[in-house]
Amino acid sequence: MRSRILALAALLLWPLPAQAADEPTRLAASTDWVVDYADERCSLHRGFGEGEHSVNLRIDWFGPRPEHRVLLVGPAVPKSASARGEIAVRLTPDAEPRPGYTINGTFLDQPAVSFNLTFLPFDPAQASRRMSAAEQMRSQAVPRMPQPEFEKEVRTLEVQFAEGTVIELELGRISRPLEVLRACMDNLVRVWGLDPAVQGSLSRNAVAKPSTVRRLQREYPSDMLAGGMNAFVPVRVMVAADGSVSECVVQSEGIEESFRDAVCDGLARGYEPALDASGNPVASVFPTSVVYMVQ
Repeated sequence: MRSRILALAALLLWPLPAQAADEPTRLAASTDWVVDYADERCSLHRGFGEGEHSVNLRIDWFGPRPEHRVLLVGPAVPKSASARGEIAVRLTPDAEPRPGYTINGTFLDQPAVSFNLTFLPFDPAQASRRMSAAEQMRSQAVPRMPQPEFEKEVRTLEVQFAEGTVIELELGRISRPLEVLRACMDNLVRVWGLDPAVQGSLSRNAVAKPSTVRRLQREYPSDMLAGGMNAFVPVRVMVAADGSVSECVVQSEGIEESFRDAVCDGLARGYEPALDASGNPVASVFPTSVVYMVQ
């Protein structure tokens, strides 16, 4: 039995396999956008299509950085026997599809997949690079601001699955729902004890040191490994101005205690603090996700 821990999973990408894609199944919106103000995340929900050609879309946001977690659930999602899959995702303005990977499973007895997505312009050259852990950390340290003009152009989300199935969701104007999502996140940031204005103007994000990533990747909880258990664990680490950790919070319910403990033990120390607009160290949040997978 092999195991793999994909630390800081938002930046890990795989190329889509060379397989002919089907014609897209285009699904019109069947419900309005709904915003969910949860304790540890902000989410957008919307339904698309009807009957056997339907899917529910959920966009989760766990921290004030541009990575979102997308969940697609419904009969239009292809079933998969594998826990991990490969996809290509295209937003309306994209000249090329964005490669990525999915976590596959079921939700309420319906096929389900989840994957990462940013509503920012896509750089194919950057995405094709295989980055070391140190390079990933340096990349995460660079703040990336919202791009309102890009968001205004987004009308569709196309997802191509490895076996060729293509789903195109007619999102409509998503720029306004994304603004509401940002307002929700600003509120969460205040609850976490931070100033959204300061966090929105950082010159450097708080970032984990490579030693922290290596420590996390060394430990797969033995009881979870023996049971063949997988997990996707979103987590926020509150990093003080001196680089110490003041709090670690797993942001999803229903995650086994062994995974929760392993994540926070692994992320307990080893950070470069955030810098404000003037270059001074400030308290901030390091949001990330860890994927534990038995292959």
